[in-house]
Amino acid sequence: TIGPDYLALPDGGSTRMVVADLFDRTLLRHGHWGVAVPEDLGQDMAGILAGQRADVEETVQIKAEDLWTEVCQGALKSRINLRRGAFAPRRPRSEFSWRQFRGPVLLALATVMLAIGVNVYEGMSFRAAAADMRADTTAMFRTAFPDVERIVNPRAQLRARLSTRAGSDPEFLIVSAWLALARDAAPGVTIESLRYDNQTGEFVLSVRYGDYTDLGALRSHIEAAGGRVEEGGSRQAVGGGRIGELTVRRP
Repeated sequence: TIGPDYLALPDGGSTRMVVADLFDRTLLRHGHWGVAVPEDLGQDMAGILAGQRADVEETVQIKAEDLWTEVCQGALKSRINLRRGAFAPRRPRSEFSWRQFRGPVLLALATVMLAIGVNVYEGMSFRAAAADMRADTTAMFRTAFPDVERIVNPRAQLRARLSTRAGSDPEFLIVSAWLALARDAAPGVTIESLRYDNQTGEFVLSVRYGDYTDLGALRSHIEAAGGRVEEGGSRQAVGGGRIGELTVRRP
């Protein structure tokens, strides 16, 4: 440390002036103020300065045997350093370390990665479900309208078909509503396929059922709504149950 020699003296506060005689000069310090004067003027200057500074009540003389100890300790405690350039004092390195935050940072990173993974998985699941739904819709549309060769947008094409048939062919809407309600009322019957004949206004259904009781429930519900049901042939289905054909139309 390189600093003013007089600031190496101990600080006597605002009421004391500290005086120390070196080999060639005398050091005087009063609080944050100090001065170095020739040795032969030291004591006189101390008396003059003490008299001029009204707050100085006492002059403290450092003994020769304690001089270097006091000066060295004061130099280490001094806040003023005259070193410049390459010799300027460096700021002490911070004791901050990222290692103490490594656990929370890794936990937060793992949480973010998990959230991203869950979102990606859900997105893939939704896309797969949407693809399956589009495939089922296309298959159902093709079953209901086998005359349509190219299916681009089943919903739009179905809306166009319904709007076209609404005025000229109300049987389609009425009978299709009967079938939808009857299917819910007879859970033992599954509609495998259906075909609508625009000329006769008939729905031809291929249904799978467990026994004739289930088929009778479906038929009874359609007839109770005002429809007419005609049964065609039936056969034993692979895996159990039977498959039969029904023709449904308005009276």
